[in-house]
Amino acid sequence: MKNASIFILLFTAFQAQAQNIETTFPLKWKSKIGQTTYRTNILFDKNKIWIGSNGNTLEKNSKDELDAVFSIDPKTGNILEKIIPTWESKEEKEMPDTDVNGIAIDGNKLFFGTDAHILYCYDIAQKQFLWQYNTPTTNIGENYGNIESCPLLVDLNNDAEKDVVITVRGRGVVALNGKTGKTLWANILSKSDGAYLCSPVSVDVNNDQIPDIISGGWGLGMEDGENSGVNESHLYALDGKNGKTIWEFNLGSGLKSSPVIVRKAKKTAIMIATTYSWVYMLGLDGKVLYGVDFQLPDKEPYYGGISGLYGTPAITPNETMVIGSSWWSSDHDGLWIAHLLKAKLIGEGAYKNVEKNVRKFYVANRISASGVVGNITSKNWQIAIPTEKGELLIYDEKTRVLDRFKMPSGAECTPFLGDIDGDKKLELLIASYDGYLYCYELSVKKAKVFIGQFRQNNTNQAEIRLK
Repeated sequence: MKNASIFILLFTAFQAQAQNIETTFPLKWKSKIGQTTYRTNILFDKNKIWIGSNGNTLEKNSKDELDAVFSIDPKTGNILEKIIPTWESKEEKEMPDTDVNGIAIDGNKLFFGTDAHILYCYDIAQKQFLWQYNTPTTNIGENYGNIESCPLLVDLNNDAEKDVVITVRGRGVVALNGKTGKTLWANILSKSDGAYLCSPVSVDVNNDQIPDIISGGWGLGMEDGENSGVNESHLYALDGKNGKTIWEFNLGSGLKSSPVIVRKAKKTAIMIATTYSWVYMLGLDGKVLYGVDFQLPDKEPYYGGISGLYGTPAITPNETMVIGSSWWSSDHDGLWIAHLLKAKLIGEGAYKNVEKNVRKFYVANRISASGVVGNITSKNWQIAIPTEKGELLIYDEKTRVLDRFKMPSGAECTPFLGDIDGDKKLELLIASYDGYLYCYELSVKKAKVFIGQFRQNNTNQAEIRLK
């Protein structure tokens, strides 16, 4: 690849004074929906906003009236429907915590999972549950079996109807028949509590015309006679027909981020961010195409610290990558920008990495959300991403300027960017730690959106198509 223009790697604790968000983006409405996380997605379907909630608190609570999926009027913010998970058990007297994170919609079917170890299929038109699936949780702790991810909807059995793939906390990956909720296959890959919080994605890696599943987490552990230790995390390609492992890639650290498919011309790559500072582009054979190093520098005050990457990288059409770090709760966290177009690669084989001088770091404290990309304040491609401390950061890739806006509260949920009320202007939806979903009006006319939501679409097939 040709050399890129040289950008100075800048680390600084200086922060320009953030202006109030409403001075630039008027508030259209706000709606009380409860707590959200970096694993929550916001959908727009059938002229309604849809979002799952962790309730009034992120703490375990078995009687939280906001544990639900909300349907919201996009023009007024009024709650149209609150879909409360059903629950029956002969063994337990009280309903467990029913926090909802990711959701998916296909036609009239709404899919969502809870911390009560259940995946639901709900008919939006008939307003009734069609089926539910209980995750495999035999003889393991209370957090195991939670469904923390966004369900992936993809046809795996060629019946012209989308099936459902979920990651199960501490266990692995399960594929279900979309019509019946019956198990197509299950691959139990872990016994580690923090494993399998990420959302899966699909791509055909073995050329059998059936999508295969990409997901990852900690392994089974040495005590189970496996080759991988419990603290080793892998990204797996699982055969879409039967769930068997096709290949695995050792991530070298934990995994909180979710994989994305990146297509450019006739080339396809799998993008994944590790917890410890690296973003990798992998070929469909699981081998490294190149890596991007977001490790903090060796010099003071960073001393080579890691950048804890929880969010999913976003990329503009011109290949500007953005990802936040969420590890230190200090000035060691912030926003990473990397201009990858024509950047030079150094090293060879599995050690081929993008040169470090194309990166820039902005101090912003913790960022767990993923970015959205569109024309936000101008016709340039811009990235918007909230911080946990309560700022909205907007980076313009053409001017290479970062603007900061003070929000009412911090957030880790990825925003939604799109025209939700038919006024031919974009709205920006932000779910905040204060329990409200905020709708802000943007002013750019005929604005374009490149990445408008977490996992890119309502079936959560996270795919980015570059020029």
